[in-house]
Amino acid sequence: MLKPRVRSLALVLLLVAVGVLLHAWIVADQARRAASLARDELRISLPHQLIRPEFTVDGHMWIRHAENLVAGEGPQLRRTSIDNAPHGREVHWNSGYAWWLAGLGWVWHKITGLPLTQAVEKAAMW
Repeated sequence: MLKPRVRSLALVLLLVAVGVLLHAWIVADQARRAASLARDELRISLPHQLIRPEFTVDGHMWIRHAENLVAGEGPQLRRTSIDNAPHGREVHWNSGYAWWLAGLGWVWHKITGLPLTQAVEKAAMW
């Protein structure tokens, strides 16, 4: 039989995990609903359609950075060609977040069989 402290800790961890999953599900559902409310006069063509571009430009950039890392542009973000056309620009942010998104996308790709680019976008919601 487990000690009361161990059971209490397990219960707390279970509640935290359920809370995190519930929060992620609610956020993903709200983003899907917001993306479905596109107005024709504001229709913008972007490679990612799940997250609305009006309020999540940074999210799109990080998803694109993650896709570039997965495509083999090196282990660190140093330059990007998806901004400041036609020459691109240097990136002075930590690569950890982009690798986190790339890793989540890879796991989602393996679980669902979606193409890796779509899997990164879907995993970014979580």
